[in-house]
This record gives sequence, structure tokens and C-alpha cells, in this order.
Amino acid sequence: MLRTLIVRRPVLMLSLSLLSLLLLQCGGNLFAVSEDVRLGKQISEQINSNPSEYPILKDASTRQYLQNMVNEILRSPKVRYRGQFAYKVQVVHDDETLNAFATPGGYIYVYTGL
Repeated sequence: MLRTLIVRRPVLMLSLSLLSLLLLQCGGNLFAVSEDVRLGKQISEQINSNPSEYPILKDASTRQYLQNMVNEILRSPKVRYRGQFAYKVQVVHDDETLNAFATPGGYIYVYTGL
């Protein structure tokens, strides 16, 4: 029983983190959608061009697992900008960092430490 909880806890934490990131999109938006898309793409390009600080994990199955979780949440009719934002998941290979973040425009980053 304890082993099951230990194994499932990271998955639960990750699920809750992704859910909270996406639920933020359900609220109001202070900027035009086009500005969010432009800014998000710009930040994503900066992150991807800085592998020393943000080493992106190349494991497609891990990324797809998380993307499937996001896609499931996106099926909710309450998620705004579903067709306008990227909602693209990247995994940052850093086992020491227990974190995830999202940029404008739907770019989602999850650390392997989470």
C-alpha cells in the first residue's frame, strides 16, 4: 500500500499542477490573444535556445504522456482559447527541480524532478 502511494503521488502532483496551469486559462485575459500567442512563442524560442539552463528532455514517450493529460483537460468546454493557444508540453531534464510553469500562449514546461 505504501509503495503504491509513493509511486502514485508524483503522478497526482503532476496532474494537479497541469490542471491548475490550464485552469488559469479559464479566467479573464488582460492582453489580446494575439499578444499572448506572440509572447508565448517568443519565450518558447528563448527557452529552447538555452539548453544549458533549460535542457529539454528528448524522450518522446514522456512528453506524449504529459501532452495526453493536457489534451484530456482541453476537452473541457470551460477551457478558453483552446483553439488559439498551442498547449504544447515540454519536459525540462532537471531531476533536482520540483516545478512546472506555463508561458502565455499555452506553452507548458514540466521538470523531471516533479
